[in-house]
Amino acid sequence: MHTRVGTSLSLLALSALFLPVTHAQTFTTLHTFENTEGANPQATLIEDGTGNLLSTTEYGGSYQNGTAFRLSPSGTLTVLHTFGFPSTDGSRPESPLLADGHGNLYGTTYVGGDYCEDFGEVQCGTVFKIDASGNETVLHTFEGGSSSSTDGANPVAGLIADPAGNLYGTTWGGYNGSVAYELSPSGTETILHNFTGGSDGITLDSPLVIDNAGNLWGTTYAGGRTGCGGQGCGTVFKLSKTSAGWTETVTYRFTSSSDGASPYAGLTYDRQRHVFYGVTQFGGSASGCFYLGNTTGCGVLFQLDATGTKETVLHNFSGQADGGQPVANLVLDPYGDLWGSTTIGGDLTCPASYDGCGTVFVQSARGQFATIHTFTGGSDGAIPYGTLLLDLKKPALYGTTTVGGDPNCQTQEGGGPGCGTVFRITP
Repeated sequence: MHTRVGTSLSLLALSALFLPVTHAQTFTTLHTFENTEGANPQATLIEDGTGNLLSTTEYGGSYQNGTAFRLSPSGTLTVLHTFGFPSTDGSRPESPLLADGHGNLYGTTYVGGDYCEDFGEVQCGTVFKIDASGNETVLHTFEGGSSSSTDGANPVAGLIADPAGNLYGTTWGGYNGSVAYELSPSGTETILHNFTGGSDGITLDSPLVIDNAGNLWGTTYAGGRTGCGGQGCGTVFKLSKTSAGWTETVTYRFTSSSDGASPYAGLTYDRQRHVFYGVTQFGGSASGCFYLGNTTGCGVLFQLDATGTKETVLHNFSGQADGGQPVANLVLDPYGDLWGSTTIGGDLTCPASYDGCGTVFVQSARGQFATIHTFTGGSDGAIPYGTLLLDLKKPALYGTTTVGGDPNCQTQEGGGPGCGTVFRITP
């Protein structure tokens, strides 16, 4: 009886979030970044057992190379680590943090570590650990993807872990250093697959996801087929473990037509329905955006069957009021609703962009699409890149914006105005 009452109340609260026509939401800016504590967060937030929110910023901090931070429920921000010093430390984290249940946090940095020139970057990034006392350790330094090394370079995505404590991730690596890798608890790296481009796919921006059978799934931003400037429009792939090692299978190749193109985000796995959900940054049937000098769609929201071969487009973004060019992973709630954000569209007069400041949206299990917040570029922020955090107990949505907030804040990135925000949306 108690379970049924609780579930009913949660459903009513969620309905209040995604029916803005009949219900108003409350948007709250929880924190405005001021550069010294970090700036331009691109990663999702995680929440610990006491309600603290934790994540990273790409820029800002003492060395302008980003920070890891904790934001308390009362609004106090604590810098857990400032990246960029000494020279072997990582820099510019774009990924979220991963907690292991023992007070340790893990993540990746886009650059930093040892010298290795790859795709214009002189340092190829790291995997790091921050312990419960706040001490940071570099667990792995990437060595690049040139002919003399197949280690990968420049990780953008965050990490996932299996029950044994192994970490899994991907590297972006431009067009010559994209890999999927495993890092054991002792720090031993195993390359699961080197992506070669062409039909194989190349440039990985998103995290992997594990299905019920233990397979790893992901997306590539480019490669796959011709089109999209000759680079290919991206793929969906599966990594399966066999007695001989890991085997990669490309299950879907995007075409840039109605099915979408260039998935920056990864896949979201529905463990009950055994399907995948995702978004593409470009492509689709609504041609309102530009990519590589050509008019194209502003992205799609899609579903893939359990085999990863059959795609169904659930929504075409127009770049207008519904937003466009989504780059963050979708969040699936227990009731089948999908929550996400877009980086353009919404308010087209936004000062942070000529194409709008982005939106927060929900695609309900019943197939209804609704915009629940339109960013203005003011105190609420603009251009959200990180995946949303859904707290069902409150209920509330949390997220970050890369710019906006304090218009006087400016960083080395040169974006803005503003250094970004942390926000909450409640019924």
